[in-house]
Amino acid sequence: MDTQIIVGGFFLLIFIVAIFIVIRKAVWWYWGIDQHLANQRRIIELLSERTRNVSKPIISRTDVRSDQPQSQSGASGSFPARRQVE
Repeated sequence: MDTQIIVGGFFLLIFIVAIFIVIRKAVWWYWGIDQHLANQRRIIELLSERTRNVSKPIISRTDVRSDQPQSQSGASGSFPARRQVE
């Protein structure tokens, strides 16, 4: 009798897990979650491929405003130097 309860409980557990997986697949299909996950995986693959193919930075520090003279105040920002108020 004790063995029958254990075996029955085991089969019941397997049955519940199988039903859960089937219902989960149906819900994911209905709401389109499976397609969203597939799209996100594809986006991650494409982004990973792009980052592997990049060999140098797009903009370096020397490329930005290298033709403009430095401000007199020595500040490294892009704002002009302040005027002295008398």
